[in-house]
Amino acid sequence: MGQIEDFGERFIREDSDVIDVNGIQVHLRFVVEEVQVGSRVRLAFHSYSREVAQAICVATSKGRLNIAGSSSKKMILWAGSAPSEVEISLSSRVPAKLTFWNVWERPDGGVDAGLRFAGMRIAEVEHNSWLLHCSDGVGEADFDDLVVSVALV
Repeated sequence: MGQIEDFGERFIREDSDVIDVNGIQVHLRFVVEEVQVGSRVRLAFHSYSREVAQAICVATSKGRLNIAGSSSKKMILWAGSAPSEVEISLSSRVPAKLTFWNVWERPDGGVDAGLRFAGMRIAEVEHNSWLLHCSDGVGEADFDDLVVSVALV
């Protein structure tokens, strides 16, 4: 069997945030469009690989994200040190787009995203609730490297 082209190369070549890998949609990032003013997001870590430090990033297109007294347009939540469940509030005067993507720590302490076999499978659990199965870019694709749920509440 031939070698599978890595996801990062395909996202670039196909100029898309979604690729088909053996009949499965793999996403570079997860985007929630038109999140309403005053909305909150509950993010929960379900499982993660401890071989490489795993994290989920979240960014807003408008306003700021607020988590436990910290405020920023973009935040990184490390699976090994963040609470297992995090509530994120959005401070914005207009609806915003929220973007989520997975990252991992390199041996030198740097952070990588979107390389090699990095990507996510997204399952809508119910209205405004999703499960993200993330593969980091270390080794072969493994969508259990980081599993988080995201819900608008």
